[in-house]
Order: sequence, then C-alpha cells, then structure tokens
Amino acid sequence: MQGKENKKYDNSYLSCFIPMPHKSLIEEGISPDVIKQFNICYDPERDRIIFPHYDWNDENNIVGIQGRTILDSDTAKLLGVPKYWNYIDGFSKSNNLYGFQQSKNNLAKSNMLVLFEGEKSVLKQFTYKRGKGYSVALGNHNVSEIQRKFIIRNTPEDCEIVIAFDEDVMFGENGGEEYLKQVADKFSNFRRVSYIRPPVNIFKPKQSPIDTLGKKGVGWRYSMKTRNKVNFV
Repeated sequence: MQGKENKKYDNSYLSCFIPMPHKSLIEEGISPDVIKQFNICYDPERDRIIFPHYDWNDENNIVGIQGRTILDSDTAKLLGVPKYWNYIDGFSKSNNLYGFQQSKNNLAKSNMLVLFEGEKSVLKQFTYKRGKGYSVALGNHNVSEIQRKFIIRNTPEDCEIVIAFDEDVMFGENGGEEYLKQVADKFSNFRRVSYIRPPVNIFKPKQSPIDTLGKKGVGWRYSMKTRNKVNFV
C-alpha cells in the first residue's frame, strides 16, 4: 500500500544549521569528504547531528531531516531525550531511501545495493568505498511495499540486493534468520538477493554489520564474504 507522498523542500531549509560535522562522526571513522557529500550538518541548539534525506526521485529536493542526539544511549534514556528528532512534520521514511541519490550512479558498476537500517551505516559504507558507495538506509528493519517496488524498478536486473540489518535483527531479539529470509523473499523473484548473518556473531548488541569496519575493514569483509545467498544459480 502506497503511503502519502513526502513534501519537498530545497536546500535553503538547511540554512539554520551549521554546515560542518560533529566530531563524533569523525571519531567513528566517517570521512569528512563523505560527510560533505551527504550535506551532514549540526544543530547546536538541540545538540543534534543533522541528516538530510533527499527525495529518491529528485537530488535537489529534501523530504526529511533527521536529527540524531549526540548523547550516548544510556544518558539519553536517563534524561528522556529521544534518539531522533524529525524536523519535517509528516516525513515518512518508508516512502524514501536515504542515500539512493548518492548511490544510483554506482549501481551498474557494483551490481549491488546494500540495505542498512540507519544513516550512519550508509556513510561508513561510502567511506569504505571512497565516496563511491552503493547502499541505502531504510529507517528501520523492514522494507515497505513502496520501497520494494522502487528498488526493483530502479536497479539493474543483475543487481544483487544485500540485506544488512543490525545485530539484534540478525541474531534474534527483533528477528532472526527466518525473518531475514522473509525480507529477502520480497526480492527473490526479481533480483539476486542475500542477507548478512555470519556463522559467528562478531557484533556488539544492536551493532550494524558495517560498524565492524575497523582500520582495515576486516569485520565487514567477513560479513560480506559469509553472506547467505538466497537465489543464486
């Protein structure tokens, strides 16, 4: 079922924020060039990192702005501070894909589109690929019907869809392997599809698989090498 279309805004909507990264992104290993590529900003008034979501059909229009608190999870919970703040009322993540505008021109060469949950995972994958990434963030661990149709319609026929959800989804608390197979099945009649769930859980609780990059990307390479291929011939 198709939801209500997101409203569109131009880049002037970002003028009230500081166009520079918060140090925490750099400390996590995200490249300054990638931060600039995605127009990441900072809101000093609310102490939030600003992630503009560009319309998946129009690279010049913003449909959503997500502000992520710089507080750690325990402190934010103690103070009652929400992890995310939506700056644009009515924005629906399920009617868009974060990072698609930056990824679309790299799909033909990579023959792959990685589906993450959160924005930072996309930034890390782009950092790993030196700005030539091929990943999007869904905003949660589900693929909406409109997202599914958009992905099938806007990827090459030989493109592999890789499901790369967080640790709690991979290993049970919010999903498990059967759930990952169900998500993969949404694409299996149209695209090659795989999901990340290594035979050994190398992740911290609720960690994204790309968070294991480290200096040499060993953890991420292991996750990709051992990914479960659903419908490969």
